[in-house]
Order: sequence, then structure tokens, then C-alpha cells
Amino acid sequence: MITIGIDPSRKSFCASFTENMIEFDYQEYENSPRGFEKVLKKIKSFKTDPVICIEGYGDFAKQLAIYLKSHNIKVYEINPKKSSRLKESITEHKTDHIDAFTCSLFPYFNKNLEDLSIDMRIEDLKNLCRLYTKTSKSVTKFKNQLHAALNQGFGQVYKEFFKKFNKTSLNFFIQFGSFEEIENASVEEIHNCLKKSGSCMYKGNNGRKLSNKIKEIVDKMNYHPLIEFEGIQSEVVKSYSKILLSIQKNVESIKKSIEKYVNNYFPSFQDIFSDLKGISSLQFGRMISEIRDINMFKTEAKLAAYCGQAPRRFQSGENDKELKRNSYNRHLAHIIHMIGCSNIRKGDRFYNDYCEMKKKYNKKLRALKNIKRKIIRLLFYKLKYYMKQLEKKHALKGSFFNAA
Repeated sequence: MITIGIDPSRKSFCASFTENMIEFDYQEYENSPRGFEKVLKKIKSFKTDPVICIEGYGDFAKQLAIYLKSHNIKVYEINPKKSSRLKESITEHKTDHIDAFTCSLFPYFNKNLEDLSIDMRIEDLKNLCRLYTKTSKSVTKFKNQLHAALNQGFGQVYKEFFKKFNKTSLNFFIQFGSFEEIENASVEEIHNCLKKSGSCMYKGNNGRKLSNKIKEIVDKMNYHPLIEFEGIQSEVVKSYSKILLSIQKNVESIKKSIEKYVNNYFPSFQDIFSDLKGISSLQFGRMISEIRDINMFKTEAKLAAYCGQAPRRFQSGENDKELKRNSYNRHLAHIIHMIGCSNIRKGDRFYNDYCEMKKKYNKKLRALKNIKRKIIRLLFYKLKYYMKQLEKKHALKGSFFNAA
């Protein structure tokens, strides 16, 4: 049996060619289509199809795996932690060559390796969902920084103008970043600024009342000793407001793209998950992009471990412990947590179970963890059923998770 172990990096990937656990060749290729062509030519030169193992399926390995799968070549993903353990048993050194060679040895020790399933639609959705998560965190970050900047420029007074940061309030702070700018403006100018957001709420009398209120608050204040400081701080407030408004628009645009994507490729998923709250088009898209292929998980316990909801067993002699699992998908764990929190309110599906668990454990988080485990079990069987239904109805050409 010929095996090829691949260790990818940003610029290149190393390939170790072994036969019967003995390396007979080693090459380094450029991590680009030119390098992919060269390694493909090498693979095609063998009389029998080699077993190709890649250490981890991350950003550096993604294009190579997709390229090989598009040429009907089976690719197996090797868990980096397991690969590291095997490498440590061989040598104390660490090089790309050793990592590639270690990957090539795995098929000899594990006969149950499963072919890596890749679908570009899921990969695209995952990139979109990860972008949504990152930009949403940026919104929170810049909101906190804008609060700090406004607190320095306006003190707590800015909270009397608007209760939250939305399109109207951000447009206002972009135009008026200090007390002096508000005082020098007329009520009509402030009202026109409020109308820019397009909200009907501020177009009529309500907008004029708020403009008058803002003007009155500032006119009654003796802020003049702070004018020099405010002049500089005004630029800070305006800059943060512009950045935040821009990011919020992008977040909304990304959200709409995810929802459109999900409604296109996963028609009527709401019918299957209607008994669970919190699974919107956005949340379903994020969840399925992280799970990728539900058929990769043989049992619901495997899915629970992937979500970080299953402890790791440690046994040595009489010692038998359950340890916290550190290696799990944190994005998926957060989604499951949000779904869990949405289903334990009064009148929801798991409210009674949650109350019983709180009495039993006397800890809310422990009770919630029990509910999340039940939700994972439910999601596992629902997703299995739903994917089979999609294939039966020919809603998608072939299996959704097989590479084209």
C-alpha cells in the first residue's frame, strides 16, 4: 500500500511518499494550483491509487483538498492532536518533513479512516457565517469604544438624546460631535439630521420634539471651559460613529446573504425544526456550516463531543475521572448555547425539564448543560432525517455533502 502524508503551510505543502511504512520519496510543493498539478501528476504515475492523508483540514489545506477531490481522489483528514501523539512516540524533533511522514503512517494504524467530504456550497456558507460572527463582535467592540468616547465628550448627557446606537443616533453623532456644534445648530438643522436615517418616527412632530429637547438640554449647560477638549474629542466621536455605522450596514448585508442562501439550499427547514425556538434562517445556516456533514457523526454522543457538551474520560488504575474537553468547535458550542437559552423560558419546550434539573443540581449552568445535551440529541436525529428527505425529493443534485 502506498500512502502520501501531507503537511500544509501558507506558502507550501510537504508530501511524504511511503510504502509499507518505509518512505521512498519526499517533495515540497508550492501551495497553489501549480503545486497541485505537480502532485497530481505524481499521484497519477502510481499503478494503484495511493491513500492521501492531510494533517488537519484548515485554511492552508482547503484548496488542495478541493482540487484533489475534484479529480476523484480520496482524501483523508488526520486529527492534528493524534498526529502529534504518534510523532512524539517516533521522535522528539519537529519538522514539516516529520509531520508529513507521521501522517503517511496513519492508514497502517487506523483501518477505519473515512473519506473527507467537501461541498463548496457548505464551504461558502461557512466562510460567510464566520465573517458574520467576526463582524458582529466588531460591532460590540466599537459600540463600547463609542460609549467611552461619548462619555468623555458629552458625559452621561448623550444618553438623554438617544437610548441606543442605531442609524438615526449614529448619523446624529457623525454631524454633531460636541456640545458647541449642537448649540450652534438650529432646531431645523437637527431635525433634518434626524430625518436622514429614513425613519418615519422622526420625520414629523416627534422628530421636531426630540430636536427641541436636545437643543434645550445643551442650551442649559455651562460646557464652555471644555470647548478646547471637545474640539479634539468631536473628531473621535465622529470617526467611531462612521466606522460603527459602516460595520452595522455590512453585518445586515451579510445576514441577508446567509438567510437567502439557506432559504435557497435548505427549503422548508422550518417545518422540521418548528418545535425548537431560536432556529432562524441565520442560526440554522451558522449551525449547518459548522457541522458540515451530519453523516460524519455516527452517534449523537460524537456530535455532543464536537459541541463541547461531552466530558473526556481519564482512567488510571482506581482513578476514574471526567475531565473538561478543551478541543471542540467553539462556534457551534455558542450556537447550541443560544438555542438552549431560547427554549428554557416559561411555556417553552424544555421549561419543565429545566426547572427539575435546577432542583436536582441546584445550579443553573449545570441544569442548562443537561438541556443542551437533550437539544443536541434532538438536532442529531432531526438533521439526519432532514438530509435524507432533501435527497429523496431531489431538492439537491446528489448528496449535498459530496464534492462536485
